[in-house]
Amino acid sequence: MRFLLVHPFLSFYGGAQLEVSWIAKESLRQGHQVTLVSEFDKDGCIDSLTRAGVCVKLSEKARLSSLIQEEAQKSDAVVAFNYPATVWCAEAKKKSSSFPLLSWYCNEPPRNLYEAILSSHYLNSRVDPKFYLPFYAYFQAKKNRFFLEQDQQAVSCFDQVFSISHFISDCVRQIYHLDSEVMPLGVGDTAPEDQKEEEGSSVRENIHSLEKIFSFFSPAGLEPIKNFKTIFSAYYQFSKQMNKSGRKAQLWVTGEGLWLPEAKKMWKKMGEEVQILFLGRVEREKLKDLYSQCDAVLYVPIDEPFGLVNCEAGLFKKPVITSCYGGPSEVVIDQETGILVDPLNEREIAARMLFLAENPELCEKMGKTGFCRISSEFSFEKFMTSFLKGILSLFKKKE
Repeated sequence: MRFLLVHPFLSFYGGAQLEVSWIAKESLRQGHQVTLVSEFDKDGCIDSLTRAGVCVKLSEKARLSSLIQEEAQKSDAVVAFNYPATVWCAEAKKKSSSFPLLSWYCNEPPRNLYEAILSSHYLNSRVDPKFYLPFYAYFQAKKNRFFLEQDQQAVSCFDQVFSISHFISDCVRQIYHLDSEVMPLGVGDTAPEDQKEEEGSSVRENIHSLEKIFSFFSPAGLEPIKNFKTIFSAYYQFSKQMNKSGRKAQLWVTGEGLWLPEAKKMWKKMGEEVQILFLGRVEREKLKDLYSQCDAVLYVPIDEPFGLVNCEAGLFKKPVITSCYGGPSEVVIDQETGILVDPLNEREIAARMLFLAENPELCEKMGKTGFCRISSEFSFEKFMTSFLKGILSLFKKKE
């Protein structure tokens, strides 16, 4: 088959951005033709994609629907990922007298337009009011009926919808009154079994020095909806308990940008004995090293659609403390592959962190159980089988 994939932008960072690259490369490997259309390349991804054989075409926003229309005539199926790619594809279809199968792989509907449904816990929380600043534009957009109507009309043009989780499938049903097939994503580039112990040991030495320190890895970045403020507050409580008993702990944090100064300000107020390592923007290979060398993963976003972090943690046999609602609760089995917590309850999170630190054998057991679950239920191979089967089945019906 000839696939046309459409994504708002290309990047090496973020699950939603990585997935389109993984899907494109794996589709090619299985003998399909792939063209990828996007507005811009944020991190220089084109070289990696073109070396793999993916045809990548970029265009300014004003021409995207025309470019998609042109490329769609050479394709058997078009797949849109995320808003506004859905709008561009719908506009292209409306311009065409004939158009191939049009599918939407929904990571989430546009959060800026449907916050009451997609961000209900976040909006109802008692989060510091200044943390609402990034959402100011969203509230303004919500007042503009044009964008809502445009999005609703665009989605009505699609032949099928896949949702990344049951949580998102429920949101799609509430927002668009459509049923969608739940199709959880897998990790497309992680192979921990290929890593040698001696290669990873240098990472542990660099981070830990030579003494044993219980390390939590927080790979979600520094955005309010990723909940870094609660993470820091919980870690502070946990670290104090560890220090009282003569043990040491570290929190490894990725991310940069607008909220980095705020995060570092919080850390400085905690005192020198509280160890937090700010790692900045981490390349993919370095990220794998961090998963490999930490003791446990801390990932408690608010209203998360899926949470690829939990899959990655499982593949590296690490227990994870994660959110008890949204997509993360569909991946992690409480007390078996990790621990589910209220992401806004810092005391509960701190207590669970201490529980894992005091039970290393349980950490190891949860990690092994998590590996088995992710390998069998959330593998990228399983995802691709479902993804291609879903598209091919509808394609055959339309023939």
